[in-house]
Amino acid sequence: VIRQNAVKVIGRRKAVEAIPALIDGLHDPFHKVRSISAHSLRAIAPDDPRVARALADQLAVEEAGVVRVDLSWNLVLVGEKQHLELLRSLLFQEGPEDVRAEAARALGEVGQKSDIELLEKALEDKDGLVRTEVFKAIEKLKEA
Repeated sequence: VIRQNAVKVIGRRKAVEAIPALIDGLHDPFHKVRSISAHSLRAIAPDDPRVARALADQLAVEEAGVVRVDLSWNLVLVGEKQHLELLRSLLFQEGPEDVRAEAARALGEVGQKSDIELLEKALEDKDGLVRTEVFKAIEKLKEA
């Protein structure tokens, strides 16, 4: 929890000098630290090539679904739009609902209008959290 809060604070402070530490955070044993490190890196230095490279390198080896969503999400935000496909596929992944909910959240922020149809299919998810996030994502994309 301490490491998780540390990477969150660093991201909010936009401490550029902390980029190497946040890149190290992408390899932390706790999945939440890896996820927050991804968001913090992008928040601090979205145009820094080290950030995109570190996010992509971690995505290549990452096994935790929710971290895969957060890595892909932030890669799209730094301009690597090809990672939208992974977000779209994770929206329907079997397993923990937090992965599908996070994928919906991400698509609401970085998806395209054409993703509304895909998200509408995801409204059939059996989990209420997922349906809630899908609904929010659809609304965001309609407003965009």
